[in-house]
Amino acid sequence: MFFFTSQQQYFKSPVSTVVCECQNKVNMQAVSRLDYVSFGIIPFFAYRITRCYECATCGHQQDNIQSDKFIPCYQIATKFVGLMILVTAMLLFYLQYQYDKNLQKSIVETPQVNDFYLIDYSLFRQESYYQKQFMVVKVIAADSSHIAVQLANYRYQRKNQVIKAIKLDNLIKPYYFSKEIEQLKRFRVAELFEQGVIYQALRAEGLTLFGGIVEMPSRPEPLYKGFKPNKANQDGVYFYQQGLFADAFEKFTVAAEQGDMYGQANLAALYRDGEGVQADFAKAFFWYQHAAKQGHKQARIELNQLCSNQVQC
Repeated sequence: MFFFTSQQQYFKSPVSTVVCECQNKVNMQAVSRLDYVSFGIIPFFAYRITRCYECATCGHQQDNIQSDKFIPCYQIATKFVGLMILVTAMLLFYLQYQYDKNLQKSIVETPQVNDFYLIDYSLFRQESYYQKQFMVVKVIAADSSHIAVQLANYRYQRKNQVIKAIKLDNLIKPYYFSKEIEQLKRFRVAELFEQGVIYQALRAEGLTLFGGIVEMPSRPEPLYKGFKPNKANQDGVYFYQQGLFADAFEKFTVAAEQGDMYGQANLAALYRDGEGVQADFAKAFFWYQHAAKQGHKQARIELNQLCSNQVQC
């Protein structure tokens, strides 16, 4: 059990220059007593030193002695261990408090998307009747002069309940924040922080605060995005299969001009075979050449055949 108690420590040394009333000179000793306060087993601080001569035979004491025998300095210093620990702890606490305060001030002065402010709602709304209501405010946009924020739909009567809500991942739940967006001037936000209306400014580290998720991670890009066919080319293939060559020619022309290599190869085939358009080997060569440059294997084969048929290459 820890409690404050008063303790004493004695320091004794023999002396031969003093004679007791009992005429005993051999067993005289100088006694120094150090009184100190301890907290449990930890010495906290020393508050008094007394000295006297004491006879070891009869126990008689003589006060107000003049002796060079005294308590070692390190023994006195050790009695202030508890006080030094307390002062050190208070200093560390103060330095941590100043660091946190400056960090929060920098967050307020340089707002970013997904910063969070914990506010006293009654003071924020300047209500005539004050009620203890605390909530989370989320920054969704910021520029050089204004900050766009969303207020939570939930209010709490105690500050620790706000922290608990963050730890339980409530901030990522649907409808936790209001859909309404409020615009605040940046200098006004700084004033609210100085006034204690914003009593804590937070910036997520790795999408989390106090161990709770406050922002959903973005989905990674798929390693394979798949083949995305050109719509105009697909329509052209449909019309061609239905025997509507003129319509197919229009769609393949659109796809080819959009840079789709399949549309270019199909348009070249129509020019080569004269389907839906008058045969034109030069244009067929032109579009086969564009498709081949993009890696269309069949277009390369058709291009070689056109060249073997004495079309200009």
